[in-house]
Amino acid sequence: KLDYNNSHGGALEKTQDITNKKNSRSPVIPPTPMCKGWMKPPKDFIKINEDAAVLNGCVGYGAIARDADGFVLAGCYGFANKAINAV
Repeated sequence: KLDYNNSHGGALEKTQDITNKKNSRSPVIPPTPMCKGWMKPPKDFIKINEDAAVLNGCVGYGAIARDADGFVLAGCYGFANKAINAV
């Protein structure tokens, strides 16, 4: 019977150690939070949601305003071809 730990300078043990360390590290980028849905603002308030994205030097953006009943009061969107980078 061949003992891989002894015949290969402990290569199997080293490989398992590296694998265990790799699997035990937390990811560099945290997981994306789950969207829990839109929540209404308090009565007599307006909620404005906005978002933007940057890709290959172009930016897209949008916003929407809703009242406490979820009724859409206004919205807008736009695109720009600008030399900007995402932060």
